[in-house]
Amino acid sequence: MANKWVNLFADGAIVNGDGSASIRGVLRDQHGNWILGFNYFLGQCSVFQAKLWEILDDLLVMPSKSFKRATIQTNNLEVAKALQENLMKNSGITVFRRVRRLMETEGQWCIRYVPRDFNKVADCLAKLSLARKSSLHVYDSAPIEVLELFQED
Repeated sequence: MANKWVNLFADGAIVNGDGSASIRGVLRDQHGNWILGFNYFLGQCSVFQAKLWEILDDLLVMPSKSFKRATIQTNNLEVAKALQENLMKNSGITVFRRVRRLMETEGQWCIRYVPRDFNKVADCLAKLSLARKSSLHVYDSAPIEVLELFQED
């Protein structure tokens, strides 16, 4: 299992009015089958930081499922470029440094930008958490709210 590549779909939702953010992660195998999903309310932060928290949490969840190789898919081009090109090597953003450190020391990673339309399941999970302001919720199977989207995605 550890030698197989999996796909991590990172997405978040931000309420423009107060800057509240929620994040979610979906882990799928190379055939698109659901492995694990999670979401939770993050609180106030920038869009850039929310996207980084999503990726960090995805990277931290993977070892619990014995995966060490992943394509990380994000709909934020700025984050994808910063991580691919190590643009912010001396960044003061702690979560950015944590993501970079994990990527350099643990497993094999590929970062890929994907438009939001290709990540509807992740988007839906993030919005569920934002609406409910819920703490961590882990889904071993796709929740009812995303089943139809999961089949389309």
